[in-house]
Amino acid sequence: MPHSSTITARRQRLAAVGVCLLLATLCGCGGRHGEQSTVVARVNGHAILRSALDVARASARLSGRVPSDAQLLRLLIDRELVREEALRLGVTVSPAAVDARLAAVTKEAGGAAALAADLKSAGLDEAALRDAVQQVLLSESLQDRKFGAIRASRAQSLAYFRRHRALFRRAPSVELADIVVRNQASAAIVLRRLKQGQPFAAAAQQFSRDRESAVSGGVMGWVLVASLPRPLAAVAAKLAAGAMSAPVNAPGGVYILKLLGRREGRQFSFAHVASEISHELTSRRRSASLAAWVRQSRAQADVEIIK
Repeated sequence: MPHSSTITARRQRLAAVGVCLLLATLCGCGGRHGEQSTVVARVNGHAILRSALDVARASARLSGRVPSDAQLLRLLIDRELVREEALRLGVTVSPAAVDARLAAVTKEAGGAAALAADLKSAGLDEAALRDAVQQVLLSESLQDRKFGAIRASRAQSLAYFRRHRALFRRAPSVELADIVVRNQASAAIVLRRLKQGQPFAAAAQQFSRDRESAVSGGVMGWVLVASLPRPLAAVAAKLAAGAMSAPVNAPGGVYILKLLGRREGRQFSFAHVASEISHELTSRRRSASLAAWVRQSRAQADVEIIK
C-alpha cells in the first residue's frame, strides 16, 4: 500500500538485514573473495584487512548505523578472537544451518528479490551475506559451548513475563488484498469488472496503482489493523472474510479492499510463552558472558594497529 506504513516497513526490513550483516560481517577479517587489501591490524598474528572494514561500513549504512572506523576495527578484533576460540574448541557451523538462517533472513527481508535489492543498495552481494550469516552462527555456537551451563530459571522467566506482559499481547490483524486507483470514477470501473466476474487478483494486476502488491494479485499480507490509515482500518474492522469493500478514500488514492483472513487480539498466557522467554533470557545471559570473555581476551591478546 502506498502510504507511510509501507515506508516504515521497508525501513524496518532494511534495518533487520543491515543489523544482521553489521553484526556478522564484523566476524570476517579476511578480504572478500580473495581480493588484495591493505592490512589495518593484526590479532595474534592474524591480519585484519581494509576490505573487511569496507564491508562492515557498507553493512552499517544498510542498518542506519554510523560507527567510526575505530569502533568497527575494535569489533573486528573482537570477532577475530571469537574465531580463534571457536577454532581451538572445534566449534563449527554446518552448511544446512547457514541455509536455514539465510531462509529466515530472506523472509524477514520480504523475499529474495527484495533482499537482493537491499544488498545492492549497500554495495553488498549474496556471498557477503552468506559469509555474514555463517559468522553469526559461529558466535552463537561458541557462546553455547562455553557458557552452556547458564540457563534462565522459571522464576526469572515468570518475573520477565509479569514486567513485560504487553510484549506478549497480539494486536488484531487482518490479511488484506487491495486495488488502488486514482479516483472514484476509476474505482467504479473496477467494481463493474469485479461484478462481471473478473477475479480480484487479475483486476489488481490490471488496474492497481499499488505496484508492490499488484504483482501478487493485490495481496498485502498480514497487517495490524492499527497500522492502517484510519479510513481503511475502519473498513477492515467490519469486513467479513472473503468480502470486498466499497471504494474508500484514503492517503494514496481510492481503495477497494478484500479481506482474506482475520486474527483477533489476544493476551498470551505465561504457559504459552514460557519456553520462548526462557530461550531469549538464556541467550542474553550467554551473550553477555561471551562479551565479558571477549573483553578479557582482548586485553591479553597480541594486538597491533597499523596506521
